[in-house]
Amino acid sequence: MGTMQPGGTGFSLVRGAPYLMAGKTGTAQKISRRGGASVDPHQLPFHLRHQALFVGYAPADNPTIAIAVAVEHGGFGASTAGPIARKVFDAWLLGTMPEPKPTNAVPVAAGVPAPVAAPAR
Repeated sequence: MGTMQPGGTGFSLVRGAPYLMAGKTGTAQKISRRGGASVDPHQLPFHLRHQALFVGYAPADNPTIAIAVAVEHGGFGASTAGPIARKVFDAWLLGTMPEPKPTNAVPVAAGVPAPVAAPAR
């Protein structure tokens, strides 16, 4: 496994990192392609979407952490599993925790049950 190099699918993952990372992205397809036809994994039914993979270690010159990430139905390794690994590397090596993603969920007050939908008639 080599360092992330220009032209590789995971190269964008190392942009801005103050340490050298080594890794390999991958995608495990659940369905085969027909001929040379390309398939957009985001257009597939959820249960047929590709598995996103990333394995790597950092710092590449003197590793202190190794990781394997598999994202079920994640699409491509470089766009889904790789960024997860980068966040773990940053947290481990730099002490930088990722920012939580904002949600549209309305918080439920403690001790108050969530509303229940009425049964269909």
